Amino acid sequence: MPTDKVYFNRKMYEMLTNSDAAATVDLTNQELNGNDIETLCTAILTSTKTTTLLLGSNNINDAAALRLSAALKSNSGLQTLVLKDNQIDTKGAIAIRRAILENSNISAHSFTLDLSNNLIGLDEFPMLDHLNLKFLSLDLTENFLGDDSSSGALYRYIVATDNTSAKSSKRRMPGPS
Repeated sequence: MPTDKVYFNRKMYEMLTNSDAAATVDLTNQELNGNDIETLCTAILTSTKTTTLLLGSNNINDAAALRLSAALKSNSGLQTLVLKDNQIDTKGAIAIRRAILENSNISAHSFTLDLSNNLIGLDEFPMLDHLNLKFLSLDLTENFLGDDSSSGALYRYIVATDNTSAKSSKRRMPGPS
């Protein structure tokens, strides 16, 4: 790792300078910035040791999601990615989904992706189709349906434990009174 890189986040610095990368890297609510995401893409998403990456509550936007998606295309160790409670829109969510689906290192029914409580327009997001079978769990709860931004949606896709059938639920939640 280059020594001339400046790390703006203490927890990121500690994680990246630890030679024994943990299987679970928890960077929830760490106020990650663009430089942190770029560093993360290089250090963690190229690692085969990290299987779970928790990035919830970091104000990650579409630009950062696109950077993550580029790294996800070739990652061979990650099995769980939690991006809940961020600012990811439909474009970023689709890019992340596509990267996981195109990654030949990820087998069917093996990846857990949590994109709950973001800004994803579910009418534009590809839901249950044959390509989603790479996912063990795909959580899109607390996102938006269509043009009515006051109504949330619950959507969760979970493959049954026998890996032969899938179930999903999608229901419109009432908007604020």
